[in-house]
Amino acid sequence: MPELSVIMTMYNVERFLREAIESILSQTYHDYEFIIFDDGSTDGSVAIAESYDDPRICLFQSDHIGRGAALNKAVGYAKTDLLAFMDADDISKKTRFEAQIRYLSENPSIGVIGSWVERIDENGKQMRILKYPEYHTGIEYKMTALCSVMFPGSMIRKMIVINANGFDESIIASCDYEMMLRLLPVTQFYNLPKLLYVYRKNSNSISSTHNNFQNSIQLNKGKEYLATMLKQDSSLKEQSIIYRRMGICEYYHGSMQAANKYLFKAIIFGDLSFENFRYLLPSFLGDRLFSLYRSQLRKGN
Repeated sequence: MPELSVIMTMYNVERFLREAIESILSQTYHDYEFIIFDDGSTDGSVAIAESYDDPRICLFQSDHIGRGAALNKAVGYAKTDLLAFMDADDISKKTRFEAQIRYLSENPSIGVIGSWVERIDENGKQMRILKYPEYHTGIEYKMTALCSVMFPGSMIRKMIVINANGFDESIIASCDYEMMLRLLPVTQFYNLPKLLYVYRKNSNSISSTHNNFQNSIQLNKGKEYLATMLKQDSSLKEQSIIYRRMGICEYYHGSMQAANKYLFKAIIFGDLSFENFRYLLPSFLGDRLFSLYRSQLRKGN
């Protein structure tokens, strides 16, 4: 019985699929099953997956059911207690599994582990290095506005996903982000300060083709999470930080007016931090200038 289940869903990714599969098969850690779930591809993706003669590969196929449903099906097929997620147009560095499994075995309180990420374009050219927060506190703070653990590239204990009732199949894009928000209160997160994953900016990916919907999900789910925190008994200082975080969430994904409102509310509750003013000042820009400014910020995150 292997110790790890690697889960990769795919949908029409023949251009990048070989590089993704081979980055898994060349890992320094070998004791895993590799679940490839094809979500109704109409290109040559299935033929490429079938061309590999490796007993660790388990290929499943279905009609096109969507990413959330595909992930749930794949998790259901997994035979192990650890799940490593992978996107079919990305690349895992050779020591990824070895490093993540070692840390999880030494730190049983950690339920979700990621790493630093290299971001590349469709031609493989490096765009930037994403150095995510290392510890849970920093991850939790950033997650309500921006990704702070790359879901593909993460390793998660299976029972945590099962107990959270899996992925929301009604969400077209960002079902992984929504899942991460639900896991934040129930387990500890950690990012290895090592470059272990390569994320490809693919114009045909779900996140690219449903960009507006993804921003809406990140805005609404992030604010829902923070609103739950507001309902708890908290000091004025804690409330001011929550309003700041709501403002930052609006800043990246919502409206200029709403960002301005929440950031001002944070000041009223006593938040005079540099970070609050750093976001407040650009929120005075006009709608068009603010949109252009924010689009540049998104490209960098």
